[in-house]
Amino acid sequence: MSKIKVLPDSLANKIAAGEVVERPASIVKELIENSLDAGARNISVDIESGGQQLIRVSDDGEGMTRDDAILAFERHATSKIKSAEDLDAITTLGFRGEALASIASVAKVRLRTQNENDVVGTEIEISGGRMLKVRDISFAKGCEFEIRDLFFNVPARRKFLKSEGTENFHIANLVTHYALANPQVSFRLSSNGREHPRDSDGRSARTGIPAFRIGFHRRLDRGQRWIRRAPRPGFCLFSLGDPDNSRQPVFLHQWTLCPR
Repeated sequence: MSKIKVLPDSLANKIAAGEVVERPASIVKELIENSLDAGARNISVDIESGGQQLIRVSDDGEGMTRDDAILAFERHATSKIKSAEDLDAITTLGFRGEALASIASVAKVRLRTQNENDVVGTEIEISGGRMLKVRDISFAKGCEFEIRDLFFNVPARRKFLKSEGTENFHIANLVTHYALANPQVSFRLSSNGREHPRDSDGRSARTGIPAFRIGFHRRLDRGQRWIRRAPRPGFCLFSLGDPDNSRQPVFLHQWTLCPR
């Protein structure tokens, strides 16, 4: 009798989740990148208990059809690449098609979405990798992912999560970096119902940028360096003499290379 067996998808997804979902901020990262790839101009992030109880990311991107919304939770299902040649010309933030399947295997997920060409939207509910419900709904164009009870079915993973304050810090830091890398997009972040600071005009709500820019604006002339030999435009922002490298992000195209 053979000792080697092919793992069932439910177990394979949980193993993959260990690589994709390191902490709540990992989920926020994947969902924000999906929103940006979908052409969103407004992205809202709501969290509770440091993202352990709730992560909600909503956007006004192109949205998905019913069939695409269902397929999005399959492993290696993606709209970003179609052939091996596409790997040499990737312009999106994500392309492997593993994130949603991995996230859904270790949390309770609700997706609400509608494509601009559809007359109705779609709502999907998944718990621990098992699809519970798919139904038509009335919804605005875009997507809303709601992730609840992270690691509810993998208690060993919950033990390694840090305090609520630490997880909040990682999420706020992440959203700030993506906001800096994408100034054309409006970001909003709230934690336990309390919204993080907005811009002074109260409109663009780019999380964290006012304090970041006010402190750095006068020194950006010498502190901004362009990466000229990269395949895409990029730049580095840093404060001269600031020992805190968490405030010195590097951006290549729309990718953010954040110090940890």
